[in-house]
Amino acid sequence: MRQVILIISGFLILISLNSCKYTCPGFPDEELKWIPYKLNDTLRYSDSKDTIYLVVNEFYKSGPTSFRGLAMDYWCDFNGHYYTSKSSLYDYQIKDSFSSLNDSRIQITQQGDVFEFPHYSNYSNDSIKVIYFADSIIKNTDFKEIFVLQKDTIKQNPRISRVIKSSDKGIIEFYDYKYKRKWNLINK
Repeated sequence: MRQVILIISGFLILISLNSCKYTCPGFPDEELKWIPYKLNDTLRYSDSKDTIYLVVNEFYKSGPTSFRGLAMDYWCDFNGHYYTSKSSLYDYQIKDSFSSLNDSRIQITQQGDVFEFPHYSNYSNDSIKVIYFADSIIKNTDFKEIFVLQKDTIKQNPRISRVIKSSDKGIIEFYDYKYKRKWNLINK
């Protein structure tokens, strides 16, 4: 009798484990503002002397997923990014990504100039300072949700020392500390 109860209990547990289906929707459309470019888009940056052209050659956003099982708490992860081609001038290549943890990662050259930061807050650590603005006007253009990212140039010698990122426009400005050149996104 005890074996029958154990078998029935085990069977009921298996049924309950398979009866719960959880679905994660993937990268939400409302967060696409943080990775605003698609394949073959051309980003143009100027420093008033030269212009560089960077073509988006990789775009990714995680898709929906689902699983079955017994889960009390579960978290739907998502992530997305866009990468550009490498410019022939100064070897710039933008790699911009955003994840479900509201974290961003930006890299503009291969020299270790990575900027990682949490969204929706001011943030500071030993290597980066992040200042958030709800909106601002830069060079006569109105931008929303702006992050100004700065690296310490006194204790460190970063290649890229400053980046300004905005929702819907991505990286709108970066400063090449090595060559002392400020590059601004040219609006379409």
